[in-house]
Amino acid sequence: MGKLIGKLYETKDYSKFKFLKGNRAIQEKRSLIESIEKSGILVPIDVNEKFEIIDGQTRFLIARKLNKSIPYIISKGLNLDDVIELNSTIKTWKIGDFIRKYSMDGMNEYKKLQFIVKKYKNISPSSLISLAMGNKHYDGNSQELVKTGQFSFYNYKEFIRLLDSYGNFCEELNLRSSQQTFFAYVELFIVKDFDYYRLINGFKIKTKNVIEGIFHQGVVLEEFLKAYNYKLHRNSNKAIKYEIEIDGKPVIRDIQSMFLIKEIKNG
Repeated sequence: MGKLIGKLYETKDYSKFKFLKGNRAIQEKRSLIESIEKSGILVPIDVNEKFEIIDGQTRFLIARKLNKSIPYIISKGLNLDDVIELNSTIKTWKIGDFIRKYSMDGMNEYKKLQFIVKKYKNISPSSLISLAMGNKHYDGNSQELVKTGQFSFYNYKEFIRLLDSYGNFCEELNLRSSQQTFFAYVELFIVKDFDYYRLINGFKIKTKNVIEGIFHQGVVLEEFLKAYNYKLHRNSNKAIKYEIEIDGKPVIRDIQSMFLIKEIKNG
């Protein structure tokens, strides 16, 4: 089992330790490497009776690489759900850790979500999750549903169509994506008679440099609308109709489709 030191065990038999599938991805920090290299592992590794690492997989990997002894304690009966609870009190899991965990559990919606997060790296996971669950703005509740294994796509096929369209939009304009540009694009994309090329042309002529570095959703959306409606009369059938509210926020008055969004709430 290893050398007993008080209530701790210590060993250099690295082969006995196992990793739990679905545990968070490894991230080695320079400061931790230097600390273990100098003083060894100061906080023991926590394992269950199967020698699956419950807490300390990064410390274990660094110590193994440096040929350092592994101090560990055995906590019987613990599993991956306990890892999540433990890490929630020690160091909060990132949303990607939860996606990876449920994907490893074999949940198909999470497998698709994990692929999407990796493919569309220019869009933040929180924005992707919000829209995937049918919200046209950032939605904190959607993030919580992901963490508890309740994520599901509102309309996967249309969601992918939007992502591809937005990806082409950013690429053609050499535009850096942000949460504000993403959801502004969503607002226009779901308008019934949305014309992709009209928006592209309006940006090329008028708007692109105006929105870079702006992090106010209303301002960015208004610039999108100005670009789309460039050189169109206010009452033109091709223009997207909108009004500016008292708080300065633009609100689209044209019909927006619900194929991608579960509930349309303008304003």
